[in-house]
Amino acid sequence: MKSYTHTIESDKIKKGSYLLINGNPCKILTCFFQKTGRHGTKKAYLCGVDIFTGDTYETIQLAKTTQYVPVVEKKNYKFESLYSEEEWHYVKVSNNEGEIVEFMVKNDKIVEILMTGCESNMEFYVNTICGMGIEEVTSVETRLISQESQQIQPNE
Repeated sequence: MKSYTHTIESDKIKKGSYLLINGNPCKILTCFFQKTGRHGTKKAYLCGVDIFTGDTYETIQLAKTTQYVPVVEKKNYKFESLYSEEEWHYVKVSNNEGEIVEFMVKNDKIVEILMTGCESNMEFYVNTICGMGIEEVTSVETRLISQESQQIQPNE
């Protein structure tokens, strides 16, 4: 069985790394440690943003507490098609092996970019982030047929 997390001590966490805060996979924005107090234990203050929802979470832990780190992977797929069912939008993409994979797109700006791009002669590549068994579309790259790629990040 594939593990979604591994462990690390709180004092080894750095800004930009990933951590589970309140059960949510987060990218650490702020990480600092208080000095050892009269009780002999320093504390770690950790603040992170959820990699899927963008919500901010904070926690204060003892520096030697074991924390869970999510295994996070970024992937790139070639865009094939976009379709809608009621208010939900889905994108079909192909991976490196040519297999078709389907994702629900929750970000309306990404949907707009893909809809306008379907009418042009550009190649689109969909970037996803995968963690805790969840994979979501995060951005889109466009490539003219013989030029360099340009990454489009939707502004939220």
